[in-house]
Amino acid sequence: MTNISFHPYAGYFFLDGFEVGLIPGMDYYSQSDFNYTTFVIYLEPAYNFNTNSIAYPYIQAGIGYNSIGGESVRSVSGLAWDLEAGVKLNLFGNSLLKFSFEYNEKTQNPTNYDGMRNGFNTFNFVVGFNVFFNK
Repeated sequence: MTNISFHPYAGYFFLDGFEVGLIPGMDYYSQSDFNYTTFVIYLEPAYNFNTNSIAYPYIQAGIGYNSIGGESVRSVSGLAWDLEAGVKLNLFGNSLLKFSFEYNEKTQNPTNYDGMRNGFNTFNFVVGFNVFFNK
């Protein structure tokens, strides 16, 4: 299976260490003749621990909405949520290198569906790069 993901992040620090972010995302999945695209948007509060070093451990949780469409699948959608924990390394001025583990759950039911939940539960290792701006 091939999976390509793009999940940009924009966040704002409301208090020292406490940030609220927005993550729109897109994933492309392909396996043999079966391929589809998912779209998701999360509201992601996070807490960053100040260690007085270049390393900032953090925890983050998100809730949002996702939908799937493609030639190989019918359209489905539903609630999405995730939990993430890791460390951000401030290596170069206003940039962060991020390493984390994430648990993600996406419900993907057809419209007016009242059966058991359909969807994906995934556990991911995340590597990312962030840029931030100071006032």
